[in-house]
Amino acid sequence: MDATTGTSPIESLKRTARWVCAVLFAAIIGGAFWMAIIEEGHGGHILGTTWTSHDFPDGLGNALGASAEPARKALWGTLVIAIGVVLLFAAMERLLPGKEWRKGLSFAPIPFLLWGLVFCPLVDAKQTQDPIDGRFIYSPSGLFGTESSLTTMLSAAVAALGASLAIARIYQLVRSAEWWEPASLDAEFIIDHDVGPLLELPEQGTEQSGKGTGGQTDPLRWT
Repeated sequence: MDATTGTSPIESLKRTARWVCAVLFAAIIGGAFWMAIIEEGHGGHILGTTWTSHDFPDGLGNALGASAEPARKALWGTLVIAIGVVLLFAAMERLLPGKEWRKGLSFAPIPFLLWGLVFCPLVDAKQTQDPIDGRFIYSPSGLFGTESSLTTMLSAAVAALGASLAIARIYQLVRSAEWWEPASLDAEFIIDHDVGPLLELPEQGTEQSGKGTGGQTDPLRWT
């Protein structure tokens, strides 16, 4: 047992493993929320309409040096960025106002500002099509994607909110020891919901049914 913390090495290892899983799970789900929402404005996969030329996946993939299928490389890039955002949330969690998932609300401006002030000026994510040969051309989106369209900021704001809420809740749940422990039914729950018969073994039910008939089975039931 560690004399400074009062915990055993096994318990410390479990706590570290939970924390690592919390970061990875929150990054995967939070990154998926971000990618799906911000890409909807450009791709229109769900709503069937588009309102911005800001192509986050292709812009990120091209910035990472993808010569073909930049969107696929952008998935890995988004995961790495999301891990960094989760680590930032973990470092700021105690300072954020609110409790539990509400901390995601107060954290949402952070990824939005990172996108608008860092990603947009550095990454050419505004997609236009050459009228002659039909190839796609990527140019700077400007601060907060204003060169793509003014509604780009709305997509990014909603994406930042959804991703932050997912990151906050997933990180908090997976990090807690209770999330990994099997659920148990207490006595009060069993009485209130009358689940006692459901917990009986099959032979117990047969034995109890036999007591009602003096321990004898119905001779007409099986011959």
